[in-house]
Amino acid sequence: MTATLIDSPILPKRARLAAPAPTPPPKPAPPPSGISYIGLIPLTCSSCGGRFRVRRDLVGKEAKCIHCQGTVKVPASG
Repeated sequence: MTATLIDSPILPKRARLAAPAPTPPPKPAPPPSGISYIGLIPLTCSSCGGRFRVRRDLVGKEAKCIHCQGTVKVPASG
């Protein structure tokens, strides 16, 4: 008796389907209303002379210098 191809125990099993593609991460939430991140105010540190920019919502507050960590008052106009 000869074995037929269909009866052969060495045939590969049915191929599994590929796993579904992972879902993309959620988009970040928009900034709270009333805060503008579009424009930046240029500042010069009075301690080290370093130049950097801060967000407009920091007007009237103090910001830390990115170079020396000193505090700089953010003026109303750049």
